[in-house]
Amino acid sequence: LRGMKYEAELTSTAMRTLPEEKRAQHTEAAMKIYDDIVKEDPCNVMASKRKVAALRSQGTNAAVAEATDALNKYLNLYPTDMEAWKELGDIYLEAQMLQHARKALEEVVMLQPVSYLAHLKMAEV
Repeated sequence: LRGMKYEAELTSTAMRTLPEEKRAQHTEAAMKIYDDIVKEDPCNVMASKRKVAALRSQGTNAAVAEATDALNKYLNLYPTDMEAWKELGDIYLEAQMLQHARKALEEVVMLQPVSYLAHLKMAEV
């Protein structure tokens, strides 16, 4: 019961950062909150994914590189998260890192072999 309360508290903290994340001047504040949550609980899926999304939305090369690192760390914990692999593949494709994109998309196909969209996207690379 205590663990559930703790998890709910971290989730509500992460949810409160969403309005801050929308305003460009408060993105750093949201990132600090996400970092604190992930530091306290490395298995917090929502905070990890929101951090990646916030970094990616900034659009700068440094932020996208940091998003890639964060996503790779996340995938070390959750290697069966197909959506995260798709996101990583998209980031690599945007950066024209085709070998890395292909590896990420191969993971998507392995996790969801019946998805024709995954096969098509990998074929395009």
